[in-house]
Amino acid sequence: MQTSNDLTAFLKDKCITVVAPTSWHEVIRGHRLEGGTYANCHRTNYPADGAYMAWLADELGAAVRLVTTPATDAVTEELHRLLRLKGVNLQLVEELMMQARWRSTLIDAKGGDIVHCAGETPGAWRVPGAGLYEEASAIIIYADEQGVKAPMVQDAFNHASCVILLDKPDGTAPGTVMILQQVDGAVAVKTSYKIEGDCVVVEGSGGRDIEVKAWPEAARFAAAEVMALAAALSLLAKNAFTVNALAQQLSRLQPPSFEKKGGSSVVRQAAGKLLPFELLKEEIQREKAAGKRIVWTNGCFDIVHAGHVTYLERAAALGDILVVGLNSDASVRLGKGPNRPIVPEDQRAKLLAALRCVDYLVIYDDPSPVELIRQLAPDIYAKGGDYNIDTINQPERRLMESLGGRIELLPGVPGISTSVIIENVLKAYANPPRE
Repeated sequence: MQTSNDLTAFLKDKCITVVAPTSWHEVIRGHRLEGGTYANCHRTNYPADGAYMAWLADELGAAVRLVTTPATDAVTEELHRLLRLKGVNLQLVEELMMQARWRSTLIDAKGGDIVHCAGETPGAWRVPGAGLYEEASAIIIYADEQGVKAPMVQDAFNHASCVILLDKPDGTAPGTVMILQQVDGAVAVKTSYKIEGDCVVVEGSGGRDIEVKAWPEAARFAAAEVMALAAALSLLAKNAFTVNALAQQLSRLQPPSFEKKGGSSVVRQAAGKLLPFELLKEEIQREKAAGKRIVWTNGCFDIVHAGHVTYLERAAALGDILVVGLNSDASVRLGKGPNRPIVPEDQRAKLLAALRCVDYLVIYDDPSPVELIRQLAPDIYAKGGDYNIDTINQPERRLMESLGGRIELLPGVPGISTSVIIENVLKAYANPPRE
């Protein structure tokens, strides 16, 4: 039986290319009043179409290229920015027919029934220039069945044997997923999946194949996108993973939701908090330009515990944006010896990123974060532990003073530390009780 770890390992050197619009889906829950109007509406927006598939593929560990059109509104521009931060390679092609579009679904909060759907229809098919498919392992293209004959689709088979078409004729249609094949130079549909209500029907199967009613909301409203990516991954793995199993796994990956307010309030989790340093610098410059006060702190955070959480919450309260520098495994070994860290850096980073008080993370190898601090120029440097201003790292102190910032000393929580936890575990299991 294949596991999610097997899938992640398989996708490590694979590139998924998605040619699709970058869109959002607004889901509105309201209470129906007399006369058919709705009040007390709660609005949730999700990435949709190409943005959603790119996010899903990246979450699984694949390299992702999203070929889409340039942003024409603030929300789409923000989605593009966040996808880039997440690591998605965006290729903007003006000649594509796929303009960014929106979808809106109104749901009766009492009964859960869909009351109304609205959407924006894309324009006519156009063929973009070359260079879309380099290094692609699998290719997913938004097009109707007529698109099978388009030069753009024909060209896809010159680069990848796994080509999927996703037909969603307007912003509200459920959609059809078509797995293509090339026989004697001609491209045709091999298998198709059609979204019908709360299920996905495989062409020729004669019944309901995959139930989507129990899927989380974001996946349920994007069942065609989930199925397109599941079909592509299954075909790419030569059916080592079934389409059904992959669809169920993808449906459980909850994308970030956001409020549509000119794009400014899209949540940071859409891109992830752990960033390469060059991207982090760009983000911090943007935050500073918006008048935000930047707080920096750093540490090993090995075996994250309540003391760490309390400390980070206190540090975050000092300003508007908290940036955490995380010692890499190599730098932890250098400072604490060959038996540390207990928890690898990728797992430590994931735990810290789950904390609401942490805005950005960066992993560094150097024994001291001086160079990172110099380039980021935070307003406040939070230091933990039993320090005073004369016993802290003096080069760091002088640097902060030269930058016009300040150092804030935050004492730890008494009796809670990683060392104490390790000692307690060793004592508990040194002489385990006999059964």
